[in-house]
Amino acid sequence: QGADNLAPLTQPVGYLYRIVRNLAFDLNRRVTLENRHTLRDELLDEHVSNTPSPEQEALHLDELRKLQHALSRLPERTRQAFVLHRLKGLTFQQIGTQLGISVSLAHQLVRDALTYCAEQLSDD
Repeated sequence: QGADNLAPLTQPVGYLYRIVRNLAFDLNRRVTLENRHTLRDELLDEHVSNTPSPEQEALHLDELRKLQHALSRLPERTRQAFVLHRLKGLTFQQIGTQLGISVSLAHQLVRDALTYCAEQLSDD
């Protein structure tokens, strides 16, 4: 019941065309199915919200309050240097000119403020 019982192909070219046609249909079905899944995944991604959850908002607000409290306890000049650099985007040279201090002192004040704030936020 093996290869000995196979009849010779009477139209081998037609048989090959049929195989290619069936493979093309199979490929088309698979691509269509994959595209359907991809489209479905893209539609789901569109519905994912980038808005933080209420819990995340509460945590961020708590951290913001801690940061504001930490900044309020800094010496005035240190706080000014920090605000000018981190919030207003001034360079250390500009901060030095505005506060009447050296560039290295401006850098030191901002670094001190960052270190202090980081410590306060990590003390939970």
